[in-house]
Amino acid sequence: MEHKTQRDEMFDAAYESYAEDIYRVCLHLTENEKDAQDIAQQTFVNFYGRSENVDSDCTFAYLVCEAKNLACKHQKNLGQRR
Repeated sequence: MEHKTQRDEMFDAAYESYAEDIYRVCLHLTENEKDAQDIAQQTFVNFYGRSENVDSDCTFAYLVCEAKNLACKHQKNLGQRR
């Protein structure tokens, strides 16, 4: 039997609640479905690694901020490659 840690439970709840919204934010910022999927996934990976430091009342705000930062970095990297 697998026991979930508090971190796992917090992550699962955040993912279930916000995954679609974070994807839409990423899609709005990148205007590219593949990039939006990749950035949304990385947003949640980063959140999992830092979730113990994120107040549960601020989870959505953290995720949006992280997604925006990753999307900006992605767009900057695209601009440098051109």
